Amino acid sequence: MMTTICHVAIAVLTGCIALGLLRLARGPTVLDRLLALDAVLFFGVGILATVSILEGTAVYLELILVVALLGFLTMVAFFCYLHRLPAGAPEFDVDGAGGREEAP
Repeated sequence: MMTTICHVAIAVLTGCIALGLLRLARGPTVLDRLLALDAVLFFGVGILATVSILEGTAVYLELILVVALLGFLTMVAFFCYLHRLPAGAPEFDVDGAGGREEAP
C-alpha cells in the first residue's frame, strides 16, 4: 500500500514539475519565471524525499538539504538583484531590443 502511495506521489510531483517548466518557459515576466523555478526546485525536493521514503533509507536527506539550501539562496540572490535595479531600468527582454524603442 505504501509503495503505491509513493508511486502516485512521484507521478503527481512529476506532473507539477512539468507544469512548472511550462510556466518557466512561457512566463510573461522575470518574477513569474523565478517563482516557477522555485516551485520546480521545491517539487524536486519532494520527489527526493518520496524516493527516500520508498527505499527506506536516509541517504538522500543530505542531498535534500543541499538542493533546498541552494534553491533558497539562489532565489534570494535573484530577488535582491532585481530589487536593486533602478526604477526606470527595463526588464530582461527576450526579443533582444535592450529596452530601446524603434524610431518610427
